[in-house]
Amino acid sequence: MGDFARRWRIAVHEAGHEIAARVLGVPVSVAARFTADGGAMETGFPADARDLAVVALAGPCAEAMLAGGVREDAEAAWKGDVDMVAALLDLTGADVLPLLERADELVAEHRSRIVARAWKLSQGAAARNASVVGDLVKGSRACRRAPAVGG
Repeated sequence: MGDFARRWRIAVHEAGHEIAARVLGVPVSVAARFTADGGAMETGFPADARDLAVVALAGPCAEAMLAGGVREDAEAAWKGDVDMVAALLDLTGADVLPLLERADELVAEHRSRIVARAWKLSQGAAARNASVVGDLVKGSRACRRAPAVGG
């Protein structure tokens, strides 16, 4: 998978979490972002823990629905989300199927918001990357112009 495709999948996945949280009224303490491991978003704890499970499921649902289907490494890539849902199911005694259906419906209903947020997220990352590359190029030119040391 190319770098753009990978970043787009991550952006859609994280945007799915974020839009689901906002729609369900789950407090978002840190908005979706890229990280060294892929992506992340942080929430507070909602009044109903099942809403947090739906938010966790919405990322993979969004990725599968809006970014080309389920990827080959989904089990490993979605481990954090799956582990969170499992813990929340243990806590609440809820059944996963209605929560997964709710996440799927939410992603379908808000797909345009998710894609718009993913686009903004991916463009922000591209701009930051361009800035870093620009700084490196400027730095290398500065190094070439620097006087020789010791010599």
